[in-house]
Order: sequence, then C-alpha cells, then structure tokens
Amino acid sequence: MQTRIIVAALAVLLVGAAWYGVHTKQHRELSARHKSILSQLRQIDAAIDGFRSQHGRYPASLEEIVGPDKFINKLESFDGEDYRSVDVSGIDILRVRTRDAIAIVYSRTTHTAVNAAP
Repeated sequence: MQTRIIVAALAVLLVGAAWYGVHTKQHRELSARHKSILSQLRQIDAAIDGFRSQHGRYPASLEEIVGPDKFINKLESFDGEDYRSVDVSGIDILRVRTRDAIAIVYSRTTHTAVNAAP
C-alpha cells in the first residue's frame, strides 16, 4: 500500500514537472516573439521620425517607409501580426496584434512597451 502511494506521488511530481517545463518553454518562446515584434515597432518609430525629418510631415502609410530604398527594407511577421494595421500618422502609440489577438503596444513618447490587454 505504501509503495503505491509513493509511486502515485512520484507520478504526480513527474507530470507536474513535465507540464512546468513545457509551459516555461512556451512562455520563453512567446516572450522572444513579442520582443522581436517590439523591435520592429521600434524600427517603425525611428523610420517615422526619419521620414518626418526628410519630408516635413508624417508618412501617410507604412508603404512610404517600408520597402527597397526606404527606411525599413522589410518587416517580418513573428506571430501572425500584420504591420499594415500600424498607424504611422504621428500618434503616440504604435500597436499591432498577434494571431491570438494579443496587442503589442509601443509608446513613441517614452520609447517603451506598454501593457495592453488582448
């Protein structure tokens, strides 16, 4: 009887450890993707400023700052986000949503990530 309890307890511990390991790995991967997305929002911020310095106005669309021979050569999607939805008209907040509808938000004023709910 005591052996069964010990075996059951060990099984529970092993399952818990395995779940924790998988959960932690998924969190790290998600965090890395979100950091990559924030990095691209920072690039967009710098490109908006560069465009405004050269042209005396904010870009009308992302196409004015992204592409060959522009401020940003190419934007890569890391988690299903579509950068065409980013407002580059000079507002303070740059926001994009992942495929899971998680908002990744960057403040152009403070140059930091902003917490946002999905």
